[in-house]
Amino acid sequence: MVAANITFDRLPLWLSFKGLELEHLNSETVKLIGEAAASVTSVLPRGVIPRSAEGFRAQVQVNVNEPLVQGQFVNTLANGDIWVAFKYNNLPSLFCTLCHRLGHDRHHCTFPVAIAQNHLNQTVHQSSVLPSPDSPANKQMILWPHEFNQLQPQATQVQVTREPSK
Repeated sequence: MVAANITFDRLPLWLSFKGLELEHLNSETVKLIGEAAASVTSVLPRGVIPRSAEGFRAQVQVNVNEPLVQGQFVNTLANGDIWVAFKYNNLPSLFCTLCHRLGHDRHHCTFPVAIAQNHLNQTVHQSSVLPSPDSPANKQMILWPHEFNQLQPQATQVQVTREPSK
């Protein structure tokens, strides 16, 4: 066996859930929700409703070459679709919060989403008018690489207007 021929494509991580409704508190349902992140190998606790603040946890085998999935819309009987956020426990130190990939940090990110985020931040800093709370500058941009191509024409058309001083 040659060590250079071995590649690690999968990494086991524990996943916690934020936003589960009462009707989702079942290990089989949690497993189905966790499948949105990656292949689920186990769910804790098994078969019972969690009695601790941790809630349900699922061990998933994530693909190290793809961004980590941040959540999933889940259908409820009373509220329609709700967002269930995923929290990956004990992530490696080399995790980028811009593109959500393993292997580098936000300061060394070369993926298109980081470039778009930096362009947006520079545009906001050059403006003397503070952005509104609903402005894209106040929200985290999460884009897949194929979505960046759709954003690029829009990013070049961004114009900052300043009000004349009185």
